[in-house]
Amino acid sequence: KGLTPDKILQPNPNLAPLFTPNPTDAEIDLLIADMNHDINNETRNQVRTIFKNTDPQFRVHMAASIGAGAYSDEIANVENSGLPLCVVFGDKERLCFIEYLNTIELKKWGDKIHIIANAGHNFQYDQPAKFSVLLKEFADSCFTE
Repeated sequence: KGLTPDKILQPNPNLAPLFTPNPTDAEIDLLIADMNHDINNETRNQVRTIFKNTDPQFRVHMAASIGAGAYSDEIANVENSGLPLCVVFGDKERLCFIEYLNTIELKKWGDKIHIIANAGHNFQYDQPAKFSVLLKEFADSCFTE
C-alpha cells in the first residue's frame, strides 16, 4: 500500500533505542518518556524492565530489515483477514503519526480510529481504565455468539 516507516513513525531521535542493541539507561528513559504521557514510577520501572528483557539482537535485526526495506505488508494481512480492527492511539502520541491509517481501507471498528485522552503510545499504561472499557466494548460487539 506504499506505507513506509517515514509515513508511520514521527521524526523523533528518542526512537533510537528501538533499533540499538544496548542503549544507555538515559536513552531508554527518554524513549519511555515519549512512549507514555503520564505514568507512575512503578509502571515506568516495569516498562524499563520489559525493554531491557528484549533480545538486543531483535532490535539489531529489526533495524536492518527496516533499513533494507525487507518487511512484509502487515496492512494487507489485516485487510485479507476480514476481521474487524480496533485501532487505538493516545492523543499525546509522540512515536507514530495518528493519521497514517486513515489512508488505508481497513475494516475499522466503529469506522474510526479511537483516541484515548491523556495517553501516549502506551495508552494501556497511561489510561488503563479507559482502555479496558474500550477493549470490552470492542470484544462485546465483535465476539458475540
